[in-house]
Amino acid sequence: MKIVTDSGTDLSLSPERLAELEANVCLKRTESRGPHYREDFPFQDDRNWLKSITVKKVGGRPQLDTVTLDPTWESKGDEKMGYWA
Repeated sequence: MKIVTDSGTDLSLSPERLAELEANVCLKRTESRGPHYREDFPFQDDRNWLKSITVKKVGGRPQLDTVTLDPTWESKGDEKMGYWA
């Protein structure tokens, strides 16, 4: 997969590496949400997981973190992000 930033930096990943990162993100989310279903966490948990998971490279290794979302985003809508009220 070819990923290029606005400044032209190539962030391309092999399919294997991308799958590994995606699996780590899935394991970090300790709930079920949308198509992401976990038998060990079968329910959606908005109290603890109204968040996005981010991945960035730190010291040559991936670092996973979370960003808390605005709980009213659904009612606001954002065409650029693909969300509509």
